[in-house]
Amino acid sequence: MIETQNSTSVNTTSLKCPVTVWNIMILAVGATDCVLSLPFLPWALWVLLRRSQLLLETELFVLNILLADVCCIIINLISFLNSLVFSNSFQNLFWIFFNGYPLFQCSVCFELYLAVVHPVTFLKYKPLRYKAVCLFFMWLIAFTSFTFGSTVINDLNVLLSVIIPVVCFQTFFSLSILKVLKRSTAGDRMRNQERERERKNCIKKRALVVVCIFQIKLVVNYLPFIVFSIFKGLFQIRLYSCYVSQLALSICFFGHFIHSFLYLQKAGRLPLPQFLLH
Repeated sequence: MIETQNSTSVNTTSLKCPVTVWNIMILAVGATDCVLSLPFLPWALWVLLRRSQLLLETELFVLNILLADVCCIIINLISFLNSLVFSNSFQNLFWIFFNGYPLFQCSVCFELYLAVVHPVTFLKYKPLRYKAVCLFFMWLIAFTSFTFGSTVINDLNVLLSVIIPVVCFQTFFSLSILKVLKRSTAGDRMRNQERERERKNCIKKRALVVVCIFQIKLVVNYLPFIVFSIFKGLFQIRLYSCYVSQLALSICFFGHFIHSFLYLQKAGRLPLPQFLLH
């Protein structure tokens, strides 16, 4: 997606890839993601923005990630013009979302974790001001990558410093929600409150499914880039720069329809899977 000639080596810096090669790859991935997102993303934003101000405040993290999805899809669609129109300045915009997007996903997972595992704490920090502060720091980290725009791609530690903690946190969130789900199920059966048990379990199951889906999406998006970056010495410079890295970067920006699809299910506009209803 972003030209990899921003390398410390002179040979890689002077390398020019055939425009048609990376244009076709990026355009194909971007177009596929756009087609899959088109039915859900505008619909989800419309449903969210039509809700009351109070409900909108409770969905601030979701709104943030949906808007980030819009920006990422736009980047996907116009990135094939990068070498012709946007040049190096466009790459800085890419890095804002490249390093910030895992944090945006983690914020949604953290909110679900608090709601299920620590409901009292969740209610305490539910007001908008706390979420706004959290989003401010996440965007601050994302914009920090803007400063390192031309060097981040060669500094794998920068990306790993974001990815590894996010993966660890999301794993902890999912295991904690699963533990609460099992414990609450046993307790509810003892109290024989079937209807209330089913409602609570549905909410907790959905929280667990959302966190797990975000975890899988994160790994699928970023693992190819990390692996290929570690073993890039095994590839010829032209092969890695013009083909391997471009494909890995394009995968990073795929799957933005998932968040809007999940939100529409939560809002009752799409049916829930059967396993969440039992």
